[in-house]
Amino acid sequence: MYDAIVIGGGPGGLTAAIYLCRKMLQTLVITDTIGGQAVMSSDIENYLGFTMVTGTELAQHFRHHIAHFPQYLRVHEGLRVTALRRMAHKRSLFEVVAGEETFQSRCVIIASGRKPRRLGIPGEKEFWGRGVVHSTSADAPLYRDKTVVVIGGGNSAMDCALVLNRFAKQVYVVNNLSELHGDEMMKDKVLSQNRIRIYNNTQAREIYGQTAVGGIRVVRKEGPEEDLTVEGVFVEVGWESEVDFDQLTEKDQNKRIKVDAYMRTTVPGIFAVGDVNNIEGEHIIIAAGEGAKGALAAAEYLNTL
Repeated sequence: MYDAIVIGGGPGGLTAAIYLCRKMLQTLVITDTIGGQAVMSSDIENYLGFTMVTGTELAQHFRHHIAHFPQYLRVHEGLRVTALRRMAHKRSLFEVVAGEETFQSRCVIIASGRKPRRLGIPGEKEFWGRGVVHSTSADAPLYRDKTVVVIGGGNSAMDCALVLNRFAKQVYVVNNLSELHGDEMMKDKVLSQNRIRIYNNTQAREIYGQTAVGGIRVVRKEGPEEDLTVEGVFVEVGWESEVDFDQLTEKDQNKRIKVDAYMRTTVPGIFAVGDVNNIEGEHIIIAAGEGAKGALAAAEYLNTL
């Protein structure tokens, strides 16, 4: 029986784990990978203490930090949570199912983040992993001297385009809005690159090819369809909360867990931090701050039991 189980190993979850350990609470972290979504970021320039750090480097710092609490912290990496439920004989306690194992705790902090949203157009599923990809940091070097397209117009899409610009000979950005939206400094960088071409007010209609991606059909607002010859399609159209395992807490219309200012959900003993909750602001530093607040609220909750 753990005092707390943290679901997710990104900035929010690991910050929560550190704060719980400092309260001398027995804590278990269950995560696919240390670092969470932050690992997929290329150049992070807005995290205090680093003028610039890659997602991979930041995750290594996280790993080094959590190693300082062996007495209180256990980490199960490479496991995906499939169920969160109350214990049958005592409803104030919780069970978390991951893989073939079931873990028990007095409280739970959900920090499972988000999963990439799909386009839902013909060809996307067929060519996923054969030219249609999402992980820019892992796949960008494979497209050296090739032509690629990024679907999306927010921070993730712009970050992706800038990474690809280092390798590809041509980068198209297909954005369904009238202009790019997000960080202004990042937008200026994107617009200043000669090899990046922006298609605003444009939607992707179909991805096609033979054994791998060969092109994408797009349509401009109030304009004709156009075929772009590309060898890679990077999908950056947003995210969906990773909450399929949670049937206990209340969600908003976007499947984000509802929380109050202290990260408390509608279920006593369950807290939600980072991108999985309904508080706006999907940034690494915000997730870390919420992790700290959630852990402090969880420790206070445990004192009442």
